[in-house]
Amino acid sequence: MNAWLQKYQGDSRVLVAYDDMDLPLGRLRLRAEGTDGGHRGLRSLLNDCSHRPLFRLRIGVGRPSIEAVEHVLGSFNPDEKLIVKNICAEAGEHLKTWMNHPLELAMSKLNGLDYSHGT
Repeated sequence: MNAWLQKYQGDSRVLVAYDDMDLPLGRLRLRAEGTDGGHRGLRSLLNDCSHRPLFRLRIGVGRPSIEAVEHVLGSFNPDEKLIVKNICAEAGEHLKTWMNHPLELAMSKLNGLDYSHGT
């Protein structure tokens, strides 16, 4: 990823959106920095792009009652699908919020969002 960023993105900011079991399903959390929190995909990105900040939009998928791998790779039930569908439908607006506002304001707007009721 680092080579691609250097070739095509220069000094542009990068936002990584990823699933997070430490957040309840339907909750969002924008962060400017931090650890990988045990997320292997994020760990790989952080290692590959250690010279630049990676902003993170954590998308809650909830803590499973089953094996974590089965939970992350499994399918959502119909109620969960509606929650994820609503998050995805507004993903472009969330990206615009991050791009067009100071970080603190974007965080206050996005971190308060809760899609857990399917609305």
